[in-house]
Amino acid sequence: MLVALTIYGQSMLGAPSIVKDVQNISNTTNSTTGRIGLFGTFLIASGLSTFVNLANSGCLAGDGLVYESKSGLYKRIYQLKSGDIVRTMYGESEVIMISDNSNEEYNLFTTIETETGHTISLTPHHLIPIFENGILTFVHADRVDLNDFVYLSDGLISLKMKVKAIKHEIKVGYYSPITADGTILVNNIVASVYARINNHHIAHFSNAPMRWYYRIMKYFDIDEPFHTSANGQKHWMHTLLIQLGKAFTPQLFI
Repeated sequence: MLVALTIYGQSMLGAPSIVKDVQNISNTTNSTTGRIGLFGTFLIASGLSTFVNLANSGCLAGDGLVYESKSGLYKRIYQLKSGDIVRTMYGESEVIMISDNSNEEYNLFTTIETETGHTISLTPHHLIPIFENGILTFVHADRVDLNDFVYLSDGLISLKMKVKAIKHEIKVGYYSPITADGTILVNNIVASVYARINNHHIAHFSNAPMRWYYRIMKYFDIDEPFHTSANGQKHWMHTLLIQLGKAFTPQLFI
């Protein structure tokens, strides 16, 4: 049985760089059933699960590009900080916090590629909008299939684009920027900023108190109302919201 694996490392400056690449065509699939489960099983059987974080399920890979309006430049996901203005599905929005991040841990990502060559890498339970049954629907990354349509956008106009390939990669680092409008453009592909939960709109509604607090603190010239969590740790505020959500609405969570 052929094995599919791509492992990425971190350069001295923090930018992702390839350190190992073992190619295998069986890693690109058109079946959602058991897709992550089979790959996870391989990691466990091969002993790679000892250093690959299979539990983290809600972040973006650090190598994605995001347009930051204040500087007029593209930034890597790992370079984003609270207060940055980024392009989103609805135009532009402010990054209010980095709720989770690590530049050291290996993580399993689902990488989606469109027919135009645009790609995005998300952890399997990160939400991404697709065009399904004539409407925009947010699904977990590991539920996206070949021939589904994701959304490309420049912040003004969104276009449906067919998925050409899906593969699973191991990369170093994961990052979870939270924007005020709940979406973000990564390599011009629209993604939600939420994960673990299975409903984007409920997640965004539940984060309203964080947005209110952020605006109030910014009004009083507080530069970073939510200090970025330590490397490898979730921000306590987001952890609290997730715990409350799981306690009262467990059916919404993975």
